Amino acid sequence: MDVQRVMEVWDPAGQIAGTGYLITNRLVMTAYHNIQHAGSTSQRAVEVRQLTLYGQQPAAWVDAEVLWPEQPPDIEQDPHTDAALLLIADPAWQPPVSAAPVRGGRLPLPGAVEARVACVAVGFPEAEQRDGKRDTKHISGHIETLSGLKSGLITAHIDQVATPNSTGATSSWSGASGAALFCGNLLTGVLTTDRAGQYPGNQLIAVPLATLAARPGFTTTIKAAGEPLVLEEIITTRRLEHLGRRRAPRREAYTALSNEFRKFHRAMGSCRERANAGDVQGAEAALPSYPEGTDRFEMAITAVQLEGPRKVAQSALEVFESCVRWYGEMREWISLLRGESDGVTESNWPFLVEVAEMESERKFSEFMDVASDGLNEDDSDPGSALD
Repeated sequence: MDVQRVMEVWDPAGQIAGTGYLITNRLVMTAYHNIQHAGSTSQRAVEVRQLTLYGQQPAAWVDAEVLWPEQPPDIEQDPHTDAALLLIADPAWQPPVSAAPVRGGRLPLPGAVEARVACVAVGFPEAEQRDGKRDTKHISGHIETLSGLKSGLITAHIDQVATPNSTGATSSWSGASGAALFCGNLLTGVLTTDRAGQYPGNQLIAVPLATLAARPGFTTTIKAAGEPLVLEEIITTRRLEHLGRRRAPRREAYTALSNEFRKFHRAMGSCRERANAGDVQGAEAALPSYPEGTDRFEMAITAVQLEGPRKVAQSALEVFESCVRWYGEMREWISLLRGESDGVTESNWPFLVEVAEMESERKFSEFMDVASDGLNEDDSDPGSALD
């Protein structure tokens, strides 16, 4: 989760406060019931505000409009429809500069993982209101993967943090609706309701992102706003333990990471060439998947960390971090070419991208050396680790 993307939501028509999450530069995901009154008006206007931390200049409320769904859903009849996408319409809006792309997550089939999967969210419940201003509430617990199998909704058991007492509102969590529910760094769902009538304020319901992705217009709306939605399977502790038991040869793990790095490196090189030529659309088309969002890349990193000695694992992690940095610099350069970045001169940015690329290559070269030493010391085959 990136706290820079946490948003407050306000519906002037219904006088309803809620929470949202910035899933693209201008698109906020929230619960539909937060904005249902705005959704029934001709203007469909709401207001959103980015979370600002202590000591920072308070953010201003900016106008947004209900972009999806196009028609008001019956959330009582179908709770899976309790979600909305808001488009920030204010031309003065500036998205977070350093925010990494949002990655979507899909829970594995019931029984394929342990009964509990850790989850976290950040919302603005009424219980955290101080001096007339709502503050954030850390929401942490686990998803009960075997609960709600008939409904298909996510049941989140909040057992890692204190839960709010009733404040006289309909729900003690009032205002936290619309918060993005994460498993690790994967966006998994949107919080919508609690089960206060059955449980003491520690059972929250969320609509799965995978369910929303199957609804007409959801993924196309996100893609049109700048980022395609890709769902990754959530890697749980049981999955990691399975990898640990597999104990594939270290050579296999090192070679897999080497191959994924080279694919990423070639794609990024093509992207940079097109950006250098001023071909923004070509650069965007050539930009590979975010390294952390590529299953094979991530699994290769995991395998090396499980199967290699500590020095090799640390070196692999540094390769990964360098790739992430290079990717981030390239995205900023593309934004600059599109006229969306502020405070950076065009003459400086190609240099920063080149530095990031050189750092990535240097880290990979170091990994090659360390991995070779690791194989020579720990494997029966004394050959090169990354032929």
